[in-house]
Amino acid sequence: MRAPAEQFLTLRAYGAPPVVVALAAQGAFRGFMDTKTPLYAVVAGNLVNAILDAIFIFPLGLGVSGAALATVTSEYLAAIILLWKLNNELVLFSWNVIGGDIIRYLKSGALLIARTIAVILPLWLSTSLAARQGPVPMAGYEISLQVWLTISLLNDALALAGQVCTFTGTGI
Repeated sequence: MRAPAEQFLTLRAYGAPPVVVALAAQGAFRGFMDTKTPLYAVVAGNLVNAILDAIFIFPLGLGVSGAALATVTSEYLAAIILLWKLNNELVLFSWNVIGGDIIRYLKSGALLIARTIAVILPLWLSTSLAARQGPVPMAGYEISLQVWLTISLLNDALALAGQVCTFTGTGI
C-alpha cells in the first residue's frame, strides 16, 4: 500500500493551494453572513470530483492517480468559484498601485501567511511526532484529531448562527 499511497499523496499535494484559498474565502463569506455560497461551491466541487473519479479511475484506468487528479481538479474549481463570487462582494485584485494599496496588500498577505503557519505548524509537528511512535499511537492520534476537528467545526457553525441572530436582532 505504500507505493499507491505515496503516488496519491504526491499528486494530492498540488491541491494544497486551492484548499487554503477556499478556506480563506469561506471565512470572508462568513464575515458577510453568507454561508450558502461556500456550500454551493463545495457541492459543485464534490460533484465534479465524483464525476471525474468515475472517468479517471475506470475508463481511463488511472487508478489512484486518477482519484488524486479528480480531487485536485475539484479543489481548484471550488476555489475559483469562491474567488469569482467573492470578487463581486469586494475588490480582491487591484492594479491600482497608487498610494498605500501595495503596502496594505503586503501587510494583509503577511498576516495571512503568519496565521496559516500558526495553524499548520502545530498540526504538522504533532502528526509527525505521533507517526514516529508507530501505527497504533498514530491511529489513536488521528481519531482524536478527527473528533477535535468535528467538535471545533460544529462549535464554529453554532457560533456563526449566534452571531447572525445577534447581529440581525432576532435573538436566540
